[in-house]
Amino acid sequence: LHAMDRKSAHATSNRIRKLIDALGYSQRDLAREFRVSASAVAHWEAGERALSGPVERLLELYESKAFGTKAHLISKGGIR
Repeated sequence: LHAMDRKSAHATSNRIRKLIDALGYSQRDLAREFRVSASAVAHWEAGERALSGPVERLLELYESKAFGTKAHLISKGGIR
């Protein structure tokens, strides 16, 4: 992976882990909720696979619900 790809993969991994923890979910629970395979969630959490556009949007929606809109925007660099 290129440096930017690694940085992005690490950020995705952190976002997935934080959401799983906040919701009290397992990887399997999140996979069921997102209607993807458990292995897809495991790959995202390990930073081994990028999110598709629709999954990225779904993650944003769940983050907004779990952490509040402002907290989500801060984590994405949208509000300082």
